[in-house]
Amino acid sequence: MTNKLNNFHDIAKSLNTHIAKHSPEVFFNMSQEQAKHFYSFYTFNALIIKEDDRTYTATLKEIPLKVTATTQYLSAKKLSVSLLELTMDYSINLKSNNYLKENIGLAPYIANALFHTGNESKLDFESLFALINFKLETDKTPKRENSDTYIPQNDFEHIYNYLLVEKDDLKTAQTLLRTASLTKKQIHMVLEFLLQRVQVL
Repeated sequence: MTNKLNNFHDIAKSLNTHIAKHSPEVFFNMSQEQAKHFYSFYTFNALIIKEDDRTYTATLKEIPLKVTATTQYLSAKKLSVSLLELTMDYSINLKSNNYLKENIGLAPYIANALFHTGNESKLDFESLFALINFKLETDKTPKRENSDTYIPQNDFEHIYNYLLVEKDDLKTAQTLLRTASLTKKQIHMVLEFLLQRVQVL
């Protein structure tokens, strides 16, 4: 059931509540033992724009702190869940006009949170935006010159069902999202897999 937020203050308060769960400041209220199990190393600035009387747009800007890739990966999984819950619970407008685009708007956060880049100073939350937005423009994007990175259309169902569903292979989901041969429908399938997977982390 979707919660209805009546004004800017409610939106800001709900955002701050979610963001605080993943902010280093909460360490001051934790015991040393609790802190060992809290793997978040990001703070966020929230820019909230009132679009109209019922619609708000929330933009989160990450402020990375230097941590190891391992702890960063664990904190990112928690962060991706928080972003997903925030969007689902409060229907924050992502400047999208349909279900597919709303999920695609979440994809960079979810995908990059699940698959850390290996850069120890930050996660690149923007890396998939351009690719995914480009895929929205057409039903089929052109074949890449490098055949090793190209997944033929007629092989997609087999790859999806076997590697993603049976093997639960998140790395394959990342590869599929970055492959230039996917249609809108196929992108949607991969994103649904990511959304389902992140909910159980």
